[in-house]
Amino acid sequence: MSTPCRRPTRAGIREQRRNKRRQEKALNAKRRARGAVAHSPAPLPNGCSAFATIAEETEAREDAVSKQARLLRNELPALLGQLEQIPDPRDPRKRRHKLTVLLLYGLLMFVFQFASRRETNREMTRPQFLANLQRLFPEIEALPHADTLYRLLRDIDLAHLEQAHVDLVRRLIRGKSFRRYLINHCHPIAIDGSQKLAGDTLWAEELLQRHVGKDETRHTQYFVYVLEASLVFHNGLVIPLLSEFLEHALGDTEAQKQDSELRGFARLSDRLKTLFPPPANPASARRPLCQRAGDAALLARPLAVHDRAQGQGFAHGLGGVPRAAAPAVTNPAAGLGTTPTALQLGQ
Repeated sequence: MSTPCRRPTRAGIREQRRNKRRQEKALNAKRRARGAVAHSPAPLPNGCSAFATIAEETEAREDAVSKQARLLRNELPALLGQLEQIPDPRDPRKRRHKLTVLLLYGLLMFVFQFASRRETNREMTRPQFLANLQRLFPEIEALPHADTLYRLLRDIDLAHLEQAHVDLVRRLIRGKSFRRYLINHCHPIAIDGSQKLAGDTLWAEELLQRHVGKDETRHTQYFVYVLEASLVFHNGLVIPLLSEFLEHALGDTEAQKQDSELRGFARLSDRLKTLFPPPANPASARRPLCQRAGDAALLARPLAVHDRAQGQGFAHGLGGVPRAAAPAVTNPAAGLGTTPTALQLGQ
């Protein structure tokens, strides 16, 4: 006897669509009643190219490059100056490239979204690429090998790189570079977890583990999991801010539980508050820094309660809408709600 088909009929599909539209209208009505303004994403263009000649396209490309070059000239000197102060772990007798050149090389790897070191070596060592790069950075004489960058990042203190990145974001915020993209005058932070690597070999003691497969094929799998905190704006712009890796040793050893997203989020939240402390006078803060978990597993964390232990006296939603203040507690980890927080940027 065959199994009956579970796929809905054509009439059932139409009914599902109608129910979805009704639910969307009800949700939008609730948002409008709270004073929130719904922003519909702009549709993707469906027309032909706006360029009629090769000269117009060339001019548009040159204009885009010139704008990027101005941004690089404004921000890179301060960034490279800070990177130059990082202690170099390499042997002084075997240094061929400057530390700033190697780190700039690594930045370009991510800017051009190369998938591997082999692809980077193949694409970034072309003569035309080097000639174009020397127009922006005349001090660069030659590009290093990607394996050289790997050995540097393996031994360097990553805390210095993280601090340089945070300082760059702080300069952009204080320079009001994102003022047109704020959500209700807030700098929102989205926090979500993602798996980076997985395999059957325990190549580092920090790896998390799980059991996969069934019966005879059941085995232990090791994986890397990281929580990412990023600035997100209403136009879709996303800027990475901080990362927190989950480690097996940071779990609850007495209960034989490994590290989890909730534990990682508590550490990441403390780091955010340390890097962006509230001002002495909250009324003089320029912009609130709203923080919201992006994963369903993180929503159980009482963010406002977690801030209440730090002395915060207010709470905002993702869009900056005031919420009722959470009661004072002695244990920040106690599950007393899911109210998002608002952290104040320092002056």
